[in-house]
Amino acid sequence: MPNDPTDEKQYKSNGTTLISTGGTTDESTVVLKADLAASLAINMALQVEVKGTGTGFDGTGLVEGTVGTGGACTSCTTLNDAQVTISGLSDGTKHWRARIRNTTTSETSGWISYGGNADGETDFRVDTSAPTITFSGGDTCSDATGNLTSNSVRISWTLNESADGQVEYSTSSDLSGSTNYPSSPAGSSTSHQIDLSNLNSGVTYYFKVKSRDSAGNLATRPTSTPFCSFTTSSVTQPGKSTSFHIAGNTGSISAATNFYFSVLASETSVTVKNAYVEVTAIVSGGSTLSLKVNDASTKNYTVTAASPTTYRLVYEIPAVSGSYPETRLNLNDITPCTNDDSPGTNPENPPCNTLTVTPGSGMTVYIASAKVIITYGYTP
Repeated sequence: MPNDPTDEKQYKSNGTTLISTGGTTDESTVVLKADLAASLAINMALQVEVKGTGTGFDGTGLVEGTVGTGGACTSCTTLNDAQVTISGLSDGTKHWRARIRNTTTSETSGWISYGGNADGETDFRVDTSAPTITFSGGDTCSDATGNLTSNSVRISWTLNESADGQVEYSTSSDLSGSTNYPSSPAGSSTSHQIDLSNLNSGVTYYFKVKSRDSAGNLATRPTSTPFCSFTTSSVTQPGKSTSFHIAGNTGSISAATNFYFSVLASETSVTVKNAYVEVTAIVSGGSTLSLKVNDASTKNYTVTAASPTTYRLVYEIPAVSGSYPETRLNLNDITPCTNDDSPGTNPENPPCNTLTVTPGSGMTVYIASAKVIITYGYTP
């Protein structure tokens, strides 16, 4: 009589990739192994029975190893790693047991459940099906995109099981030269939202989404051309920030002093979004220093310095109802000009913008630097 089998193990179809207890395979074929032994030399083979978890063993559907496949031996007392290949398994959880049969007398050992597990426990799971990808709404490519701007978009999808997530996108309709984002797929979930940023404006992008489940089954949608697509909006008025020098390294001032400056923006249809004057001043004495640009209101700064002290003052040139009229900020020194009725006709005429610096009583000020910083939109 053969001994009971020992050291039962379960593998994927290649016979070398171990399936851990309760683990998952993405194949419908598994290789089951055990060590065989008998007290006397006999002809013996490994027998296994596989059932779905929750289905009791009944001695039917047995699969027996053969000498040619490494699952049996002749006139032997031991056969380590005897193996049986089980094919055609359906998706779902499985449990299995093994025994040894004397192929001459049909005597058998006792049945040994894999790992000593109870009948209701899962030994391994078969999952050969890739996740199902759904785009919420009408389940079309257009339903996959949202929050579309001139340089970004959100790609969203749901799944019928937990799986990771990644978007492959390109400006080529066949996805050549594509980018995978994120470079390492997002963690396992039943839904994904992937934000693509730093895109070019006014450009059509093509994409597919990809999700791989814990068994390694990969789903893509679409699977082939035509791939999904979206077009980023065009930028009709791009933005630009720049600065212009006003003054620097002035002599000492102790009374209201005007500094004239130009703001030059050569683009078409310029619209100023915001404007600031930044003054770095060395102050001593007094307590208040005032700044003013053109007809904007004066802003007072509390600066107390018994000895020369450096201050950085930022003055926002306020808009008027969201815009900057010439009296608030003149662009390109053109008529009308607050400080010059005929700008450009006389080199001695000052530029059209004025920064007024007013030291308080008993205060001495040296302007180390002063500049205007503007952000504006324009038509390309």
